[in-house]
Amino acid sequence: MDRRKGRTLVRKRPSVDLHQHDLTLDQLFERFYSFKTSQGLRDRTLSEHRKLYGYFRDWLQQKIPHPKVGDITRETVQAYITYMAQERVHYEGHTFNPAKNAPEVKVGLSPMTINIRLRALKCFLKYGYDHGYFEENPIAGIKLFKTDEDEIGSFTEQQVQKLLKACDRKTYAGFRDYTLMTLLLDTGLRISEALSITNEMVDCNARLITLSGKVTKNRKLRQVPISQETAKLIKQLQQDNTHFFHPDIPEQVFLTAFGDPLTPNIFSRRLKQYGQKAKITGVRVSPHTFRHTFAKYYILNGGDPFTLQNILGHSTMDMVRKYVQMYSEDVKIQHAKFSPLRRISR
Repeated sequence: MDRRKGRTLVRKRPSVDLHQHDLTLDQLFERFYSFKTSQGLRDRTLSEHRKLYGYFRDWLQQKIPHPKVGDITRETVQAYITYMAQERVHYEGHTFNPAKNAPEVKVGLSPMTINIRLRALKCFLKYGYDHGYFEENPIAGIKLFKTDEDEIGSFTEQQVQKLLKACDRKTYAGFRDYTLMTLLLDTGLRISEALSITNEMVDCNARLITLSGKVTKNRKLRQVPISQETAKLIKQLQQDNTHFFHPDIPEQVFLTAFGDPLTPNIFSRRLKQYGQKAKITGVRVSPHTFRHTFAKYYILNGGDPFTLQNILGHSTMDMVRKYVQMYSEDVKIQHAKFSPLRRISR
């Protein structure tokens, strides 16, 4: 008689060291962060990973004071998604809360925001699974939210003129902002790239900015041409920097009124203020909207998409196609100019 009948036969040891379930979630994240650092990720990307992990941990700590690796299950992830989609109050816990005086409290994050947080969480938990901290990947098979394909917004010529006019060029900060807006409109640079520009990168005589691989998103050196007007403004700003901040002049071209390097957050806030002053509506007033605007009007004015791809610094045409989305009226104008039938009928 087989005494083992009806009993479980152990065939395979678990691939996970069960003691690792006692590892705190924060300890696992620090190992993940160290791993990502060793892969050479940029500081900004690493900072995003830490920030997005913080959202998940803060939510989890309300349920489990000191969460451990073993506390993370598929049900945990699904509960977090439900919270983001149906319970999360907009701007809750933010120092700046534009919704605090709103008549109704807005609940539930947008699908796009949820997807950003989910992608970061997928990356973190996959690391944990791949390195043997989880027996099963808690987030495997969980799909991102479906999002509508947004029409990429851009400024009209009139809106750009109003924004530029809103800058008080009699002040250092106002002239600096005017110069920066002109540069963004003239080149389509990302705000992080523009604010990383040092004096050595700019050749005003040759009207060329050389972006090193340290500041570009794809780590490739890129040369971006600038117009004579932009070169003149940058040269004047460099002279102002020498005048106001000599002898301790930072390398960056764009500085605060205190002589420190200007940051994307500071400029974004100032740009929103200019947008309010100019009473601009119907489009997001942000630095990236200048990039969209540059791409759109570059094409409308006869530029070719391949040169545009090189200027914008994209490795494929996919993003370029999105940047050159046009409104129906623009398409009609372009069709009227370039339809083959117009030339043939002549």
